[in-house]
Amino acid sequence: MKAYFNMFKNYINFGGHTYRRDFWQAILVNVLVCAVLWGVSVATGMANRELNPIMAGYSLVTALPLLAMIVRRLRDAGKSPFHILWGLVPILGQIVLLIKLAQPSVYTEAED
Repeated sequence: MKAYFNMFKNYINFGGHTYRRDFWQAILVNVLVCAVLWGVSVATGMANRELNPIMAGYSLVTALPLLAMIVRRLRDAGKSPFHILWGLVPILGQIVLLIKLAQPSVYTEAED
């Protein structure tokens, strides 16, 4: 949970590193929050709309923090931040990006 809140604390910080454990913890909490919000939107009847206001609002709030966290994670894995552009390539590019995000850290916490 701490990693999820750190994502918002460092929402504009594209420098530095995000360690693998913290990254995946934040992603897990984000997926769980999305699942809960989706359930709320289904219960309130908003899920069938063309634009789901609950999910759209949450996506707007988390877009920049997630982008910054992905860039920091790529940097921590020893990759260029420009590898995030792999995510724009349908299916194959997203798999490549996922593999790059899962790479072990090249930095230790003592080096920071």
